[in-house]
Amino acid sequence: MKKIVCMVALLASALLVEAAEPERPKIPRSRRQRRTAEQLGGRLMRPYTGKCVRIVNAQGRVAESVLREVSEEIMSATSVPVEVSATDKPSWSAERYKDAKTAAVVLVREADSSNTIIIAPENGWCEVNVKALAADSAAPDKVSERVKKELWRAIALMLGAGNSNYQPCLMTTILSLRDLDGVKQRQPCPEPYGKMSDTATRLGCAEAKHTTYKQACREGWAPPPTNDLQRAIWEETRKLPEKPIKIEFDPAKGK
Repeated sequence: MKKIVCMVALLASALLVEAAEPERPKIPRSRRQRRTAEQLGGRLMRPYTGKCVRIVNAQGRVAESVLREVSEEIMSATSVPVEVSATDKPSWSAERYKDAKTAAVVLVREADSSNTIIIAPENGWCEVNVKALAADSAAPDKVSERVKKELWRAIALMLGAGNSNYQPCLMTTILSLRDLDGVKQRQPCPEPYGKMSDTATRLGCAEAKHTTYKQACREGWAPPPTNDLQRAIWEETRKLPEKPIKIEFDPAKGK
C-alpha cells in the first residue's frame, strides 16, 4: 500500500511540474519542411519510369487541365505516381487501357448511365462518368468541381481507402449530387493516404519521391529556372571551380 501511495505522489508531482513549465511555441513540421524546401529552390518530382495509376481522358466536356490538377494533388499528398493521357477510342472499356506500365486505370468518360463512378478495385480500374455529373444541367464550373471530387473519390476507393474515420472529409457516404455538393472539402483528409500508398505498392507502383531544386541541379536533371532563387541555384551549381585540380605526372609511380 505504501508503495502505491508513493507512486501516486510521484506521478502527481511530475504532472504539476509539467503543468508549471511554459509551453514552447512549435513550428509545425510541414511548415518547417515547406520553408526549407523553398530556400532550396522548391520541390520537384523526381523522374519516374515505373508503373503508375493512369487517368485516361475520353471526354470533352471538362478541360484536361482539371484532370491534371487532381493528378498533381494526388501525387503530392500520397506519393502515388499518376499520369494523365487522352484517347481517341472513347468506346473502349477501362480494362483495355491497361498495359505493362499501368498499375490501374481511371477512365473519365461520358456514358449514357446514371452511375457517376464505377469501381472495380480487385481488377484495378474505375470510371468517372462526366455526363451523369452534369445530369442536372449544372454550370460548367460546378461540373468541373464535381469531377475533381469524384476523381479523388474513385482513385481513393480503388486504392483501398473507404470512408475516413475523421469527419468532415471528402471520403464519406455520397448518395446524391446534393450530398456531393454539400461536402466542402476538395480532397480527402490525410487519414486515407497511407491506405492509398499501401494499395498502390501492392499493385506494383514504386514511391514517387520529391527532392529540392538544388539537389536536382547537382544531379543534372533540373529544368531551367523559373524565378530568381532557382536561377541563382542554377548558376551556382554550374559554376566552374576557381582552382581546377591539376593532375601531375609522378615519375616514381609511373603515373
